[in-house]
Amino acid sequence: MTLYVDENGSEHSEDWKDAYAEVLAELIYTLADQVTGGAVTLDTAAQIYAQTSAGAFDTEYAKAYLTDILAEELLVELRN
Repeated sequence: MTLYVDENGSEHSEDWKDAYAEVLAELIYTLADQVTGGAVTLDTAAQIYAQTSAGAFDTEYAKAYLTDILAEELLVELRN
């Protein structure tokens, strides 16, 4: 098994990348639900996602990504 050592010196298996991507995917949809439900603003959700992504996404990208997901969810609801 190959190990990856992160910037903090913690060892992870190579599978950590898949697990991390899965966590981010779950988070983005949870945040979208929170925005739709009025629990958080789009700006706040984008900041949370950007911070959680450990620098992989900036706030503007996260906001655009969330907006796309919210638009897709709205279209699905309108079609039903």
